[in-house]
Amino acid sequence: MSSFAENVNTECPICYTEIGSKNKCITECGHEFCLKCMINWSQQSVACPCCREELIETSTENDDEDIEDEDVDDDDDDDDDGDYDDDETSGNIEEIAALFEKKGYSIIDAISMILGRRSKTEGKDTEEYYTEMTNVFDAIVSDVDDAAERELSEREMMESEDKVATPVC
Repeated sequence: MSSFAENVNTECPICYTEIGSKNKCITECGHEFCLKCMINWSQQSVACPCCREELIETSTENDDEDIEDEDVDDDDDDDDDGDYDDDETSGNIEEIAALFEKKGYSIIDAISMILGRRSKTEGKDTEEYYTEMTNVFDAIVSDVDDAAERELSEREMMESEDKVATPVC
């Protein structure tokens, strides 16, 4: 496997752009992609785009039964209908991913947060790294959501001003 990874060019096999050192994502099967492509790909599939090896474990029937037995926290902000929170005050997910990538984090880091598992990469396996990464991610999401909320408020204020300024005949 290491000989394959050494011979791979630095071009993303999805978008064909050069893979930088900060936006690199290397799968467990050794394939390299740019972070943006892997984030987009992971929204469609849990398999490697090159070899189709499963990258994220999918749940089994036993996992579903365990979830049903767990206590449900009624204090969270999620809708009970199972839909994603995608109102106008939520920030753009692509913007969040781009800012996370710009801070030097990868798809592996994002998956690490989602699954609550530590990367085996030297330096990324510490509690300090995980805590800092989580804090950075939370700050990015908060900033993007705040900007979306401000934009919505400004738009609503301008619309209400237009309604007041427009005479009714």
